[in-house]
Amino acid sequence: MFGKKLKKKMTGAEASKSLEEKIEQLTQLAYFDTKTGIKNRNSFIRDYQNLNTPACIIALSINIEKINILFGKDKGDEMLAKAAAEFEKIYPDIYRIGGEKFNILIKKEDFDEAVLKEVYERLRAQMKNDGMFYDIYYGIAFEDEEEYLYEKRKLLDIAVERMFKDKSVKRPKNKNIQKLIEENERLIRLQEDNDKLREKVEKGRAVSQIKLEEALYAQLEILKKQVEVKKANRVKREIVKELTNVQSDTVIPFTQMESGDVRETEQDKKLVTMWWNEQHMTFIERNNFRDITIKIYPTEFLPPPRTVPVLVIIDDGIEYKLFSGTNVACGTCGTVLNVSGRFLKNGMFSTIISFEDAAVEKTVEADDIVQHKGLFTPCCFGKRIGDAKIYPIKTNVTGLCDSCVVYESGELKLSHGTETIGDIRYSFVLEKDRFCAEKN
Repeated sequence: MFGKKLKKKMTGAEASKSLEEKIEQLTQLAYFDTKTGIKNRNSFIRDYQNLNTPACIIALSINIEKINILFGKDKGDEMLAKAAAEFEKIYPDIYRIGGEKFNILIKKEDFDEAVLKEVYERLRAQMKNDGMFYDIYYGIAFEDEEEYLYEKRKLLDIAVERMFKDKSVKRPKNKNIQKLIEENERLIRLQEDNDKLREKVEKGRAVSQIKLEEALYAQLEILKKQVEVKKANRVKREIVKELTNVQSDTVIPFTQMESGDVRETEQDKKLVTMWWNEQHMTFIERNNFRDITIKIYPTEFLPPPRTVPVLVIIDDGIEYKLFSGTNVACGTCGTVLNVSGRFLKNGMFSTIISFEDAAVEKTVEADDIVQHKGLFTPCCFGKRIGDAKIYPIKTNVTGLCDSCVVYESGELKLSHGTETIGDIRYSFVLEKDRFCAEKN
């Protein structure tokens, strides 16, 4: 037929190359950590099991809590990757096990504690120059120690136990005093920076009036940019206020409305209309540790101080556990967590996680809750498809997004990236600024 384009068939070589590239991508996702670029927990298990000579394990904990508090989570992730890269220069077999936990695997005959301490001191000097605050704790275990001879699991346990002992020694018990010390050090550095700047300006004045004028002009440009940023922020606040129809006496700075670019479509839902809190915990029991991540979504808006219905998703690294309700009791790691949430007067979504057994709580290390705050309270907190609402969990190795499907009947169903709703099958993809549901 005239005008009809023929679809070019893929040759055998091209198909083979495409398959090899796909296998390589999946291997990269399965055995390497996406944030730091180093090998992950799966690589550690594989390499450790295949090691047939006496081994040495170094269990590391790089605590970036202070950086997250002072500079934000993105900066914390950056410094975590930077520290991991510094260790990787000396120890190529370093693995990110989860969160801030790392393992280093080397042959016993190649271990030199002086080299490890040298890397540790170099990192401390480097973070001091960068004005960052993070702590590094480590524990070392050898495979030929008498009570752990050739028992690989116990060898890892004792390395972790020694890392926590190192942490108890290095980390001050009184966090308030530590924060005061750090704040005092930060103020001292600011004063030193101001003194250096003043000295530089004074030298410039003595050496050349022209250089002084250039410095003043540069400062003027910075001030102009700051004014422009403030004006832009003021305009954004006015736009948001107009879009959300906020009155001066309203205590909640958002409303049940979606307008313009943030409106939900059939294909996607913008993340600025979604709310969730996320917390990472490490359970320690008989020298074993287990990491879990708890993700909490509100499923309905109620004004403060009322408790709102929530969806709770627990990821223990092996499987997901799904719960829903107003005051939710969640069973995990041999204990029960009680989870509830509500919106505050300042517009934040607040969650409370408590332990039914107070004795278990003392053996758990919990990171700060990470909050994702939307700009609007949508009519539906999840992605709507028919009588179902879909809440994203995380992207899996196939590139699709593991999700929880909540049906109108109240049924909760786990989806590993695809789900049939009605007569249509959908694939779920989590992007930087939106959650998509694509028809297959």
